[in-house]
Amino acid sequence: GGLGSDGGGAAAAGVAVATMATAAGDAGCFSVFNRRDSKRGGAGFDDSELKRGYLVKQGHFVRNWKRRSFLLTRHSLAYYEDDAAAEPKGVINLRDIAAINVNAGRRGSFEIKTVTGKDFVILARNDDEKDEWITAIQRALMKPSKLASLLRCAGEFEKDGKISRAQKEIIKDKLVSGEASELAEAEALLLEAYPPDTPEAPEAVELLLQQFASVSRAPSLLNVLNRLIIVLGNLPAPESVRRRLANIAERHMVASRSRNDGRWSDAVAAAFDAAMAAYDRHQGIGAASGAGGGGGVGGRTAASSPITIGGGGAHGRT
Repeated sequence: GGLGSDGGGAAAAGVAVATMATAAGDAGCFSVFNRRDSKRGGAGFDDSELKRGYLVKQGHFVRNWKRRSFLLTRHSLAYYEDDAAAEPKGVINLRDIAAINVNAGRRGSFEIKTVTGKDFVILARNDDEKDEWITAIQRALMKPSKLASLLRCAGEFEKDGKISRAQKEIIKDKLVSGEASELAEAEALLLEAYPPDTPEAPEAVELLLQQFASVSRAPSLLNVLNRLIIVLGNLPAPESVRRRLANIAERHMVASRSRNDGRWSDAVAAAFDAAMAAYDRHQGIGAASGAGGGGGVGGRTAASSPITIGGGGAHGRT
């Protein structure tokens, strides 16, 4: 089990960052050209906010515990006095993280060890929240470089017909040139091809989708899905939300089968069906099927086939 999973993997101490498994999922090129500004750190690819929330941190000199507002970006994990503070009390550069130790004897506790010798003991409210933060840090560590992301986007844009093959080769040459000016020109060319009206999921939906991808226990999955049922039934969301929801569910099903951890329970399966149905109803996509309907997600045995997207919905259970 990886750091984001429950059971033996989560309880194991001294997990080296180099051994962390790459988190599943791909936000696509939209994440590279996300134009929303982060509340702290400004706009842009490198400083975009990945996760924010309150955790309790142990002091380095006086070993007391203080509640801090933590902000995770692609390059750092910063902590602030509170949400209103403009300047951080401290910053952990992700490149300095050597290992993350999970304290099996204390619920919600984990330690970030750095190559600088300065270690950070952190306490979440519970093990689920601890797992969410560890998974988020893991994903930040494993995110591809901006260069790799832009190269991938050039390929995707050509495939989608947004740019020609010749344009893709020009952009590729500029990206691999190593010159800052050429990199800027390549990014500008890609931005021209990037449709300005690309639909964006509402922030509440985006946060819940991220949580759905990061948690790995049946109760946590059920909690997130129940909230998604409410949100998707009341907020407009692009078709990409439905695809992402189904793709994340498929990954959980595959993990549930391979690890036999029981995360994809009957209750979770039914809640997933209800979330998809809530989306379909609000978007006016035909007659949504429930957990037992012919078009919903059918069957809940470990032998069922994985989810397939299209037609009446997604199929398969573990």
